[in-house]
Formats: sequence, C-alpha cells, structure tokens
Amino acid sequence: MFKRFLKILRLPEQTVSLVPFLFGAMDSHFLKLEILVPVGFGLLLLSVGSFVINEYVDSFDTDTNNPRKEN
Repeated sequence: MFKRFLKILRLPEQTVSLVPFLFGAMDSHFLKLEILVPVGFGLLLLSVGSFVINEYVDSFDTDTNNPRKEN
C-alpha cells in the first residue's frame, strides 16, 4: 500500500517544477529563505496534487478510450 502511494506521488518527476524555481531564484539573487521555502513547498504540493489527480482520472480507464492510442 505504501509503495503504491509513493508511486502515485511520482517523486522523481517533481524536479520538473522545482529545478526551474530554484535556478530562477538563484539567478535573480533572491535568497530570502523565509519566502523561498514556503513557496517551494507550495509548488511541490501543487505538482504532487496534479499528479495525484492525473492518476485518479486515469483509474477510470479514460486512456483506453483515446482514439489516438490504437495498438
């Protein structure tokens, strides 16, 4: 059960949103941790939430009805 929950979160794929955020902060020399940490955490939760919603919608087998995925 716990492994399935971790798989739904797709933690290795979270770098897609966090890396540009961190590099943007470093490039702009904005290093106020009291702002960066909560915003980064919110961005992580937003990204995880979108992946969880995607997994939930895919659980209804909507991808099998996609005409572009004919095998």
